[in-house]
Amino acid sequence: GRDVQAEGRAFLTSLISAPATTHLQALDMLGHLYRKRGNAYFYAVRILLTGVAFPPGEETGELTGDFMHDLTVRLAALDGAVLRDRARALWTECFGEYAPLEAVECAGP
Repeated sequence: GRDVQAEGRAFLTSLISAPATTHLQALDMLGHLYRKRGNAYFYAVRILLTGVAFPPGEETGELTGDFMHDLTVRLAALDGAVLRDRARALWTECFGEYAPLEAVECAGP
């Protein structure tokens, strides 16, 4: 539902907007799958990382049949720029054109 969509946007934004830590973000996201809690984080991450790791029409290579293993190995093997490009393409497919977030300085209390 709505929570999965909101989390999906947040997770994709973290992959797209932090080039220095793209793989770290992906690994952090994988943690939600390994915990297998069945919450909004779990479902959002499963949908998004599957789409990023195994885009439609791309040759997957040899898979072991263990989804978590194959997903983790596939994500780790991707170049950071490819990971970001795929995340941006998935954003566009799911939500429309991506508009980068801009930091706005606010006055303190």
